[in-house]
Amino acid sequence: MLMDFKQIQTFLQVAEVGSFTKAAEILSLSRSMVSIHIKQLEAQLGVILFNRNTRQVALTDAGKSFYQDCRKIKQSYEEAVEKIQQSETMLSGTLRLGFTYEFGMIFIAPLMMPFCQQHPNLVMQYDVNSSINDLIADRLDLVIRLGNLPDSALKSRKLGQYEIGLIAAPAFLAKHPITQPSDIMNIPWITQNQWEQKSFVLSKKAVKHQREGQEFLFLVPLGKYQSNAAELTRQMALAGLGLTICPLWLVQEDLKRGRLVEVLPQYHLPPQDIHLLFLDQNPLPQKIRLAIDWLKDHFKI
Repeated sequence: MLMDFKQIQTFLQVAEVGSFTKAAEILSLSRSMVSIHIKQLEAQLGVILFNRNTRQVALTDAGKSFYQDCRKIKQSYEEAVEKIQQSETMLSGTLRLGFTYEFGMIFIAPLMMPFCQQHPNLVMQYDVNSSINDLIADRLDLVIRLGNLPDSALKSRKLGQYEIGLIAAPAFLAKHPITQPSDIMNIPWITQNQWEQKSFVLSKKAVKHQREGQEFLFLVPLGKYQSNAAELTRQMALAGLGLTICPLWLVQEDLKRGRLVEVLPQYHLPPQDIHLLFLDQNPLPQKIRLAIDWLKDHFKI
């Protein structure tokens, strides 16, 4: 039985994004054409591939099995195309890289410029967003995520760590003095979404001839001012609106110039991980593998 490759491509896209409408947008087809492709494929196979309702589209058991087989076929096809288009030292095709705006502009984009120069036939697409994108839905190859990872089926490589701290403006601290850890629970907060309602341990730093001392466990409250962007929380902190948690790499110049202050400097918050996330593919496409190796070899914070 000969299958139409376009039908298989449509099936895979619907299965991955869970929506006929979104699959149609990605494939530049009408929703009705996507529906026709799926119906024709089901008719040829003699099985139902999707359970459909008004809210979502989900694979049936037969659909799940067929998806796994078709995904392997698609991957083999892509690898064959990639192999014929590129050598070990000359990549081609498109590499789609996602990261948060502030971190990516400071650390990642400049780092990837020499990589692009080494591979002039490679098309580089940056997806800059203050939230981490879904790799499948947004068709990204590699995403850089800050902070500890939730459970995920995605593969990851640890790129490094960064320090975070309790940060506020001197004018704010003049109105809301903080002399001990418990003081931080009774003042206005500026919160970044990723920290809200998250537990942190504030640990007293070790001093000479002494180990780390007491710890203070706290839950980051819902802030009076909230944002999903680190740069905006920094701006609100500079305006004296509240206490916030910030990556120290983002505010190091403000701290140096005294525009912001690290609160309770004798304590520290746990360092946060930096991870590279990518789909579980075996073998991993060469462009992704080489990009991961490049970042791991050259990244510094």
